[in-house]
Formats: sequence, structure tokens, C-alpha cells
Amino acid sequence: MLNKSNDKYRKLVELANSIILRMDTCGKITYLNRYGLNFFGYKKNDIIGKNLIGIIAPVIESSGRDITNLIESIQKYPKKYPVNENENIRKNGSRVWVLWTNKGIYDAHGRVTEILSIGSEITAKKEYEKALLTSREELERKVHERTLDLKKAYDDLLYEITERKVGEEALRESEIKYGKYGDTILNSRLILNHSSVKSSILNGFCDMRGGNIGSSFKVGDGAGHFDNPGVGTDA
Repeated sequence: MLNKSNDKYRKLVELANSIILRMDTCGKITYLNRYGLNFFGYKKNDIIGKNLIGIIAPVIESSGRDITNLIESIQKYPKKYPVNENENIRKNGSRVWVLWTNKGIYDAHGRVTEILSIGSEITAKKEYEKALLTSREELERKVHERTLDLKKAYDDLLYEITERKVGEEALRESEIKYGKYGDTILNSRLILNHSSVKSSILNGFCDMRGGNIGSSFKVGDGAGHFDNPGVGTDA
């Protein structure tokens, strides 16, 4: 009965559509099911007994992460890593991502002898996440650039408004200043024009009397009194 159960278990493992792998505490592969062999592109004799690092697990991931410490920690402390995901490598050199669930196999003394790992490919998921991250970073870059453009436009507008206010204030002060000068000049012109009118009237009067303004009269007190007694009186 026990042998039949073991045979049934082995058949299930072999026919499973998941990677089923067992390794010892040194990282040597002790078992890989048929699906796993086909997935990684190896034959059984090419992989059993080999250390998985450098065979199906690269030392350095494409991201630059060194996963050597991760694999070694899983071998020693499988309970700390019930689930992990990392980049793996096929025989043809192509990189794939696998989600692993890990379970330790212990001896009678409670010591870890092997680690049973079941893997499912998540390459498409990781590529989607990467594309999403790239798209997000591009969007953030564009938002940042647009924010800088808007800030510059705002600063330019603020500068223009400030300059306009300064110009308007200067113009207002100029109008006030030169407006006073204009009033002074206008008053001066009125005074000059008034004096010219007086002179013209007096000269005309003297011409009528046959004299000149110097000999005929003077404007002394502003009332038009004549100094020449022969002017303005009848003999």
C-alpha cells in the first residue's frame, strides 16, 4: 500500500504543471521534475547533483542584485522564506522570473536536510510591472517638466506685472512732477502775454500822439498818469 502511494505521489509530481525542485543544504539539486527539466531545457543527468547557482539561478540578476546570499539563506533557514521570487536562467541563456514556495525537510533531530521548492513562472507579470514602472516614471518626468514650465510662466508673468506696476508708478510721479512745471510755465506765459498787450496799447497811443512811449508817458503807479503836461490837456 505504501509503495502504491509513493508511486501515485511520484506520478503527480512528474505530471504537475509546476517546477518541483529539491536541493540539499549546500545548494545541490537532488530532484527536478519533468516539467522543470523541460522548462529549464536540461536533461536529468545534466542537472542532478549540480549546484543550482550558476545553473538555473544566476549569480547576478539583470537588475544587478546578487542572489547568492538569498539562496544560501533559504538553504539554512527555509522557514524565513516561505515565498520568494527571483530571476532564473535557462540553459539557452534566456532569463525568466519564478515565484517559489519553499518548505524545509527535516531529519529526526529537527535539522534541515533538504528544501522542497515549487515554482511558477511569473515572467509576464514582471515584464508588465516593469513596463508599468517605466510608464509611471515617464509620466512623473513629464509632470515634473510641465510643473517647471508652469512655474517659469508664472514667474515671468509675475515679473511682467511687477515691471508694469513700477512703470505706472514712475509715469504717475512724472505726470505729477511735470504737471507742476506746466502750470508754472503757463502762468508765466499769461504774465508775458499781459505785459505785451499793455506795451502794444501804449505804443499805439503814442503813435497817435506823434511821440514815443519813452517821451510821452511812463507807467509809474499803474494808473496811466502822464508826465508830459502837454499830453492829455488842452491849451
